[in-house]
Amino acid sequence: MKDIEIPDILDVLSAHFKMSRPDVFKVLKKHFSTPDKTTLYGVFFELLKHNIKPEIIIKSSSEYFDVPVDDMKSPLRKREVTEARQIAMYFIDKLTNLSLKANGKMFGGRDHTTVIYAKQTVEDLMETDPQYKRKLIEAATLLLGKFINTS
Repeated sequence: MKDIEIPDILDVLSAHFKMSRPDVFKVLKKHFSTPDKTTLYGVFFELLKHNIKPEIIIKSSSEYFDVPVDDMKSPLRKREVTEARQIAMYFIDKLTNLSLKANGKMFGGRDHTTVIYAKQTVEDLMETDPQYKRKLIEAATLLLGKFINTS
Protein backbone atom coordinates (compact mmCIF):
# COMPACT_ATOMS: atom_id res chain seq x y z
CA MET A 1 0.00 0.00 0.00
CA LYS A 2 1.41 3.38 -0.91
CA ASP A 3 1.00 6.41 1.30
CA ILE A 4 -2.09 8.31 0.22
CA GLU A 5 -4.00 10.88 2.17
CA ILE A 6 -7.25 9.47 3.51
CA PRO A 7 -9.70 12.29 4.15
CA ASP A 8 -11.70 12.40 7.36
CA ILE A 9 -15.34 11.63 6.60
CA LEU A 10 -16.52 14.84 8.31
CA ASP A 11 -14.16 16.84 6.08
CA VAL A 12 -15.49 15.08 2.99
CA LEU A 13 -19.13 15.65 3.94
CA SER A 14 -18.54 19.26 4.97
CA ALA A 15 -16.78 20.01 1.67
CA HIS A 16 -19.51 18.34 -0.36
CA PHE A 17 -22.40 20.05 1.44
CA LYS A 18 -20.47 23.31 1.91
CA MET A 19 -20.95 23.22 5.68
CA SER A 20 -18.52 23.46 8.58
CA ARG A 21 -17.50 20.27 10.36
CA PRO A 22 -19.47 21.24 13.49
CA ASP A 23 -22.57 21.92 11.37
CA VAL A 24 -22.26 18.51 9.67
CA PHE A 25 -21.88 16.92 13.09
CA LYS A 26 -25.00 18.77 14.36
CA VAL A 27 -27.04 17.54 11.39
CA LEU A 28 -25.86 13.99 11.96
CA LYS A 29 -26.56 14.26 15.68
CA LYS A 30 -30.07 15.51 14.92
CA HIS A 31 -30.78 12.41 12.84
CA PHE A 32 -28.83 9.86 14.86
CA SER A 33 -28.65 9.50 18.62
CA THR A 34 -24.84 9.12 18.77
CA PRO A 35 -22.93 10.03 15.62
CA ASP A 36 -19.78 7.94 15.92
CA LYS A 37 -17.60 6.39 13.21
CA THR A 38 -20.09 3.54 12.73
CA THR A 39 -22.96 5.98 12.23
CA LEU A 40 -20.89 8.08 9.84
CA TYR A 41 -20.12 5.06 7.72
CA GLY A 42 -23.82 4.17 7.71
CA VAL A 43 -24.43 7.66 6.32
CA PHE A 44 -21.62 7.06 3.82
CA PHE A 45 -23.28 3.88 2.54
CA GLU A 46 -26.65 5.61 2.28
CA LEU A 47 -25.10 8.49 0.31
CA LEU A 48 -23.46 6.16 -2.16
CA LYS A 49 -26.05 3.42 -2.39
CA HIS A 50 -27.10 2.92 -6.00
CA ASN A 51 -25.51 6.22 -7.06
CA ILE A 52 -21.95 5.12 -7.67
CA LYS A 53 -20.51 3.46 -10.75
CA PRO A 54 -18.61 0.18 -10.28
CA GLU A 55 -15.68 1.65 -12.22
CA ILE A 56 -15.20 4.29 -9.51
CA ILE A 57 -15.16 1.58 -6.86
CA ILE A 58 -12.58 -0.44 -8.78
CA LYS A 59 -10.39 2.61 -9.40
CA SER A 60 -10.60 3.67 -5.76
CA SER A 61 -9.65 0.19 -4.51
CA SER A 62 -6.83 0.08 -7.05
CA GLU A 63 -5.50 3.42 -5.81
CA TYR A 64 -5.84 2.60 -2.11
CA PHE A 65 -3.99 -0.73 -2.43
CA ASP A 66 -1.57 0.56 -5.09
CA VAL A 67 -2.56 -2.27 -7.43
CA PRO A 68 -3.15 -1.62 -11.14
CA VAL A 69 -6.76 -2.07 -12.29
CA ASP A 70 -5.52 -4.50 -14.95
CA ASP A 71 -4.04 -6.69 -12.21
CA MET A 72 -7.36 -6.67 -10.34
CA LYS A 73 -9.05 -7.96 -13.51
CA SER A 74 -6.33 -10.53 -14.19
CA PRO A 75 -5.99 -14.07 -12.84
CA LEU A 76 -3.19 -12.94 -10.44
CA ARG A 77 -3.57 -14.29 -6.92
CA LYS A 78 -0.97 -12.21 -5.09
CA ARG A 79 -2.22 -11.22 -1.66
CA GLU A 80 -2.35 -7.46 -2.37
CA VAL A 81 -4.20 -8.03 -5.67
CA THR A 82 -6.66 -10.44 -4.09
CA GLU A 83 -7.34 -8.08 -1.18
CA ALA A 84 -7.97 -5.09 -3.48
CA ARG A 85 -10.23 -7.21 -5.71
CA GLN A 86 -12.24 -8.67 -2.81
CA ILE A 87 -12.84 -5.29 -1.22
CA ALA A 88 -13.92 -3.81 -4.57
CA MET A 89 -16.30 -6.75 -5.09
CA TYR A 90 -17.69 -6.22 -1.59
CA PHE A 91 -18.32 -2.49 -2.15
CA ILE A 92 -19.83 -3.14 -5.59
CA ASP A 93 -22.21 -5.65 -4.04
CA LYS A 94 -23.18 -3.33 -1.18
CA LEU A 95 -23.42 -0.08 -3.16
CA THR A 96 -24.78 -0.97 -6.59
CA ASN A 97 -27.62 -2.91 -8.14
CA LEU A 98 -25.19 -5.13 -10.05
CA SER A 99 -25.94 -8.84 -9.92
CA LEU A 100 -23.30 -11.21 -8.58
CA LYS A 101 -22.70 -12.42 -12.13
CA ALA A 102 -22.21 -8.87 -13.47
CA ASN A 103 -19.97 -8.04 -10.51
CA GLY A 104 -17.75 -11.03 -11.34
CA LYS A 105 -17.61 -10.03 -15.01
CA MET A 106 -16.15 -6.66 -13.97
CA PHE A 107 -13.10 -8.60 -12.77
CA GLY A 108 -12.05 -10.54 -15.82
CA GLY A 109 -15.13 -12.70 -16.10
CA ARG A 110 -15.02 -14.25 -12.64
CA ASP A 111 -17.86 -16.49 -11.55
CA HIS A 112 -20.61 -15.29 -9.18
CA THR A 113 -19.34 -17.77 -6.55
CA THR A 114 -16.05 -15.85 -6.46
CA VAL A 115 -18.01 -12.72 -5.56
CA ILE A 116 -19.88 -14.59 -2.82
CA TYR A 117 -16.56 -15.84 -1.43
CA ALA A 118 -15.06 -12.32 -1.59
CA LYS A 119 -18.01 -10.83 0.30
CA GLN A 120 -17.84 -13.51 2.98
CA THR A 121 -14.08 -13.09 3.35
CA VAL A 122 -14.38 -9.31 3.78
CA GLU A 123 -17.21 -9.66 6.30
CA ASP A 124 -15.36 -12.35 8.30
CA LEU A 125 -12.11 -10.36 8.40
CA MET A 126 -13.97 -7.19 9.34
CA GLU A 127 -15.38 -9.00 12.39
CA THR A 128 -12.13 -10.64 13.51
CA ASP A 129 -9.25 -8.37 12.46
CA PRO A 130 -9.21 -4.75 13.74
CA GLN A 131 -6.40 -3.76 11.33
CA TYR A 132 -8.39 -5.11 8.39
CA LYS A 133 -11.48 -3.21 9.58
CA ARG A 134 -9.41 0.00 9.78
CA LYS A 135 -8.12 -0.64 6.26
CA LEU A 136 -11.69 -1.15 5.03
CA ILE A 137 -12.81 2.12 6.67
CA GLU A 138 -9.89 3.99 5.08
CA ALA A 139 -10.73 2.49 1.67
CA ALA A 140 -14.39 3.46 2.16
CA THR A 141 -13.43 7.03 3.07
CA LEU A 142 -11.24 7.32 -0.03
CA LEU A 143 -14.12 5.94 -2.10
CA LEU A 144 -16.51 8.55 -0.68
CA GLY A 145 -14.04 11.30 -1.53
CA LYS A 146 -13.72 9.99 -5.12
CA PHE A 147 -17.50 9.75 -5.46
CA ILE A 148 -18.04 13.30 -4.25
CA ASN A 149 -15.30 14.64 -6.53
CA THR A 150 -16.86 12.95 -9.58
CA SER A 151 -20.48 13.84 -8.91
